[in-house]
Amino acid sequence: MAHVGRHKPLIIFDLDDTLVDTSELYWQAKTVFIALLHKYGFSEEYIENYFEQQDTANMVTLGFHPSRYGKTMKDVYANLIKAGKVKHPQLLQDIITEIGELVVKGVPELIEGAVNMLKTLQTDYRLTLITRGVEEVQFRKIYTHKLNIYFKDIRVVSRKDTELFRNYIYEFGSTPETTWIVGDSIRSEINPGLEINAKCIHYIYKHVHYTWTQEHNMKINKSNYYKCNSLSEVASIIRLHDNVTNQSQIKQKTQSVYKRLEGHPIYISRK
Repeated sequence: MAHVGRHKPLIIFDLDDTLVDTSELYWQAKTVFIALLHKYGFSEEYIENYFEQQDTANMVTLGFHPSRYGKTMKDVYANLIKAGKVKHPQLLQDIITEIGELVVKGVPELIEGAVNMLKTLQTDYRLTLITRGVEEVQFRKIYTHKLNIYFKDIRVVSRKDTELFRNYIYEFGSTPETTWIVGDSIRSEINPGLEINAKCIHYIYKHVHYTWTQEHNMKINKSNYYKCNSLSEVASIIRLHDNVTNQSQIKQKTQSVYKRLEGHPIYISRK
């Protein structure tokens, strides 16, 4: 392992809904699915509520695998068929499959300010990326937008927790106390980061129409974190905090040196 303190400070970024607008893809797919069934007589509110219930259940077994959304659509449609509410079952199955693939094959747009933020920070910090999902899907997003050029390391994982972050930070020769974690998820980035005493920035992602019900009622376990509504704020938060911290450390070290020199022949009083 590398020795702590010999490298630039570490910043760990999230990808989905932090650097790229992934929720927009999900919203588009769900909207098309609901509109399709509405055309065949189902109320939009009924299908949306049914969809969210089924998707929450599927998340237990499939997690954040992008194919989950397509499966949820198929499950909802299959249950409607079983309930005798669909007159021509085969009619929509192929269309629903295509709608589900929008999430898997689509590439979300960059969130405003993402590239400028990374460019600003990469000079003084080691930037890395940890994202949940499927490698093929996640790397397609990363390479399409050429985000890979900013990161020293990129990891695609199935789960983020305190153990993962702690081990990752030590692997890079850093410590939690000197590491930043930036992400939109309270569950996956902010709470695990705070538990190991990392410095965290909660990017408050807001979609015009869509929110993840699975993140509702999630509370941040500690109060010592930063939050921002725009990625343009991130670099300023990090640099301001680290500059203040560094100045404090310099002052403490200076005072320590003067204290050790007191009584020494070359010591000159500051009074």
